[in-house]
Amino acid sequence: DQKKMSQADYDDAVKKMTEMVKAGTITREQMQQRLDRMKRAMSATPNQELDALKKRFEERLRAMGKNLREQVAAGELDADDAKAKYDAAEKQMWIRYRAAEAKQAGNDSDQKKMSQADYDDAVKKMTKMAKAGTITREDFVKAMATMEKMVAAGELTQADMRARLGAMRQMMAAQIDDSNGDTAQPKR
Repeated sequence: DQKKMSQADYDDAVKKMTEMVKAGTITREQMQQRLDRMKRAMSATPNQELDALKKRFEERLRAMGKNLREQVAAGELDADDAKAKYDAAEKQMWIRYRAAEAKQAGNDSDQKKMSQADYDDAVKKMTKMAKAGTITREDFVKAMATMEKMVAAGELTQADMRARLGAMRQMMAAQIDDSNGDTAQPKR
């Protein structure tokens, strides 16, 4: 989640790096390389950023493929296992790429989003369960597994999953029964 660098940020970086050169922390050439990268980043269009991300993913996949082929050749890994590892990594990288595309487009059009009404209903239901003491660790684990499948299928973003799980953790923590002085165990 890099934000676009402003000219003021660039100017501040120039000042700081000039001081680093004077102090001998970096060389003038290192400073120039960093400033060149910063200028490219400042002028990069959204499509260039996506292209760079795609290129990094493809490079990582090529390197992983080479490594897996070497492991198969050395007898360290079965060919089917290697293919499964590669396919899983490739799927995960493209999920991340599609999420970056959607974020860059300013919406999550490729992602099925929970409506605010659905979210509010779920919060009401979970709050009711928390007050009744019926949310258990098992409920949490089950919800987490369901959400992980939704993320893998592109139906839910990682950020949404983390937010939902955080809300569930808070509700579980709210169930702690401190009436008997035992604040370390949630109600069951």
